[in-house]
Amino acid sequence: MEKHLGPHEIPIVIGLGFGDEGKGTIVDFLCQQRKTDYVIRFSGGPQTAHNVVTDTGLEHTFALFGSGTFQGAGTILTKHVLINPFNLIAEARALEEKTGENPLRKLVLSENSLLITPLHVLATKQHAMPATKAYRCLSPKKP
Repeated sequence: MEKHLGPHEIPIVIGLGFGDEGKGTIVDFLCQQRKTDYVIRFSGGPQTAHNVVTDTGLEHTFALFGSGTFQGAGTILTKHVLINPFNLIAEARALEEKTGENPLRKLVLSENSLLITPLHVLATKQHAMPATKAYRCLSPKKP
């Protein structure tokens, strides 16, 4: 028996592990099934990797933007999301190239957002053990 969401029901996708659960693909699928104004990213940061491949062949690894972006959904980033502005701009440019739409126009940031600055990146590089890759999570990604 199929259950359809009512007009006031909101699907929530939560991963209980450390990734590779398919959350991005599930969110993209849910956004295909019904009009979705916004996808809310509750926590995480630029190290996040939600890989989505659509039926039409669009492919993107979402880090800061919600994985409903391909379906026209905006993104809300809560105060618990670490935001590297350089990563955000690079991802927005990559998405605009793929979709023709600027996802920054549908982006809502919490006024208490946590920003990663170049000073944070430098401090992490200085204090991270050479064998670790922790600093890569904070450094701007190349598109």
